[in-house]
Amino acid sequence: MKLLVVIGLLALEARGFMVVRKNATNVTSTDGWDLYAMYQHEYLDVRTQAGGIELSTRSEPRGLVRFQGKTNEIRCGDLVAIAVEGTWLRYDASKRPLEISAEVHADPIPSELYQWRIGGCRAGEPLATNRPFAIANINAKDALVGCRRIYGPPFCWDEQQLMGLERKKEQ
Repeated sequence: MKLLVVIGLLALEARGFMVVRKNATNVTSTDGWDLYAMYQHEYLDVRTQAGGIELSTRSEPRGLVRFQGKTNEIRCGDLVAIAVEGTWLRYDASKRPLEISAEVHADPIPSELYQWRIGGCRAGEPLATNRPFAIANINAKDALVGCRRIYGPPFCWDEQQLMGLERKKEQ
């Protein structure tokens, strides 16, 4: 019984985002969404810099996020692709300080972009707007969360909470 309580508390800690959109209750595979980063109290955005595109935030919603799932309705536990301002986010071990790159791809998008798992909610339930949830990257094997940094994007991997994903053992 104690194990169930601990797992529930850890899942709660990784809930770093909410999906926002006027006149919508459940998230679908469409454009026009916003991802509200709860730690920063701002919305997920991207910006161009010398090394490419990096994650950033903005103060106002602008409907710049697109979710793409295997079905129209996005559910907890689904593997999805996420685009911000038309650039698809993906894990990229060569990037520093946060291993995420953003690239433009035409439809249909490559299958390797489906690398974000929706978590922090009951498996199979529709992802609802204005409710906290977690985004875990299956390649990073960790959840993306907001954090304070001296430089770089205001996001990091939540190494404390693995969202049920196992880390590769170092060899």
